[in-house]
Amino acid sequence: MKSDQWVSELRSSPASGNVQSWMRRAASRMSRMRGVLYYICLNACMVVDSTVVHHLGGKISVSQITFVRGIGIAAFVAVLVRGTGIAVFRTRLLPMHVGRGLLTLISLWLVFYALGHLLLADAAAINYSRAFFMTLCGVLWFGEMVNRLRWSAITVSYLGALLIIGPGFVDWNSVYLIALAGAALNAAAMTGSKYLTQIDGQLTTMAYSASVSLLFSLPALTEAWPWDHPVFLVLAISGALGMWFSQSAVLHADMSLLAPYDYLRLPFVILIGFLVFNEVPGVVTFAGVALILTSGVLLWVRETRRSA
Repeated sequence: MKSDQWVSELRSSPASGNVQSWMRRAASRMSRMRGVLYYICLNACMVVDSTVVHHLGGKISVSQITFVRGIGIAAFVAVLVRGTGIAVFRTRLLPMHVGRGLLTLISLWLVFYALGHLLLADAAAINYSRAFFMTLCGVLWFGEMVNRLRWSAITVSYLGALLIIGPGFVDWNSVYLIALAGAALNAAAMTGSKYLTQIDGQLTTMAYSASVSLLFSLPALTEAWPWDHPVFLVLAISGALGMWFSQSAVLHADMSLLAPYDYLRLPFVILIGFLVFNEVPGVVTFAGVALILTSGVLLWVRETRRSA
């Protein structure tokens, strides 16, 4: 038997089909897990952003924050497209890129406004509704199938978050709606990123995001700046890396799979509070962290075994 005929028969055999099927499942599983890891890195960047903004306090406006982040993203893209240049802006989806950039920018404005006008615990509790909106966007836009395991993980993680931040919601405040809108628009922006990066790539999507952020944050140049250079540099770097990790995550995994890991910011924040500010969490906090971590680990294990 000739060698090429033997290879042809081997490829068409049932055993070969099983091997190819296993390899496809393994590749899909690795892609999803890579997306989860990217999303965990995104949460770390968001914790850095929150810490820097908290450090600056009232010394910096929302426009200044988005302007600094825009510079960081633009510099990040410029380094990676040295051989491409202006061609990075080539697209047939210009309106969608501009719209997604505006969604991101407006969502940041709303979230930061809510943080300045609500109790921190209340604002944080509402902001974590983003996980639900992410899952809903994935279902409506991409037709993702959300099983009971993923819905359970989102629910358990949210309960853990409520244990930690303990929102009061004693008096009605219209700013609650602003915070909710910020979370919903941010989820929609992430969904748009998933679609656009699949077609135009991450660098083009990031280039337009930086351009929109800088253009609509230009009024920040007329404001007084505290010129805290090291802190601004950290904010620019974390903003650029955060957007890269965000787009990488949604490119590799379903929105519903990533949503429960949105709550990992809380354990990060608690750890920073303990290491940097010597803040010792209570028993209820540990219980909330345990719920969040347990739901995330169980989801990771079940998703890994499901494709094995």
